[in-house]
Amino acid sequence: MQMIYFFVEGMDDEIFIKQTLFPKLIDYSIRIIKYAQNTALKNAQYVRAIRNQAGCEYLILADKDRVPCISGRKQQVIERFDSRVEQQHIVIVETTIEAWYLAGLPPKNPLKIEVPLTTDTVDKDRFASLAKHLQKRKTLLEIKLSILEHWDWELALKRNRSLNYFAHRLGLFESH
Repeated sequence: MQMIYFFVEGMDDEIFIKQTLFPKLIDYSIRIIKYAQNTALKNAQYVRAIRNQAGCEYLILADKDRVPCISGRKQQVIERFDSRVEQQHIVIVETTIEAWYLAGLPPKNPLKIEVPLTTDTVDKDRFASLAKHLQKRKTLLEIKLSILEHWDWELALKRNRSLNYFAHRLGLFESH
């Protein structure tokens, strides 16, 4: 069985991967590593160890945040790991993981969140604003978990370019 390591920034990314990707990648053994709190040396050690294992693949997910270009953000990620990390192993989430959460939420949803036609520019603040009416009863994490209960891959692939790229990079869907 092939092994895939996903390096993610934090808990929201980890939850997203577990809830959306694990069911699609049943033929793989998957490990998630949260890298944001690690030193560059520790991240580099992980990558070197993975490279030395046969049948192992790794992908590093990073929010684009407010960095103007994807290549600039990839360079920042490389600095948090190892100069030998190849750019093809880095996937930049536009703009933040919250955009991927929203991308798969149907227009008519029980959460009554109005989802934009494209989520490519949704950041944490916009996500919080769209879900503001729910925040009296739920935390943002609880809202994200509720979104995943209604999440739709097909819709998500149409609404977010970076998620579409990521899914196709993993070979989950035919090219659109």
